[in-house]
Amino acid sequence: VGSLCWKDLSIEDVEEYTTLSDYESKLAFIESRIQFPAQMEAERRDIVLDLYFYTLQFTENAGFTPDKISAAFSIIKQTHSESMSKFWPVNRSYKYFQDLLLRHSVHRPPYSVGLFSTHDVQEFSKYVSKTYVRHYMLYKYAFTKKTELALSTMDTFTQMVPVSFLLPLESGEDEDTYLQKGEDAALADLPPPGWSCTSSPLVDASICHSYPRAVSMPTPSRRFAGSAR
Repeated sequence: VGSLCWKDLSIEDVEEYTTLSDYESKLAFIESRIQFPAQMEAERRDIVLDLYFYTLQFTENAGFTPDKISAAFSIIKQTHSESMSKFWPVNRSYKYFQDLLLRHSVHRPPYSVGLFSTHDVQEFSKYVSKTYVRHYMLYKYAFTKKTELALSTMDTFTQMVPVSFLLPLESGEDEDTYLQKGEDAALADLPPPGWSCTSSPLVDASICHSYPRAVSMPTPSRRFAGSAR
């Protein structure tokens, strides 16, 4: 960043401004020299004008020369513009201000110019700390872009679910009870012990092969059973 002296206010502008006495004329003069964005709201423009007005008032009370007044004005202007556009936290914003002020306080051309004295740096830093930094969150709130989200809902089903399709919660069963009922139903379908499909007049003998457990086995004879003892 090069020197900000005479960047926004020329020496003629500073001399004309110092001749003004009332608040309204000074605000009108600042507004005529600063090009605000066309889309900036009136409330934000008034906030910026107050910031610039009180900065110039400080420089006059501090006895700054025209070149210092012009540089101090541009330092505040650029610090505020960068901080709000990049949404910096307060410590980052104040660090940026200190860097700009340092580049106008040490004579090391072409990197910096010795415009402000040590006393000027202390007074200017104290003023910014007590005003801009102290109210930084208010500036940040006022200049934060507002984002509005519009939501709309629409039905994705064209047919209503019939009420009979939905079972009441009272008819539900736990898993163990449901499985036990299934096992009991399966056991009830099995034929009783000793039942023979060939002896039943209601069952076709041709399908007895599909029920191997239902076919009755021959009863052992008494002789064989006696020998088994």
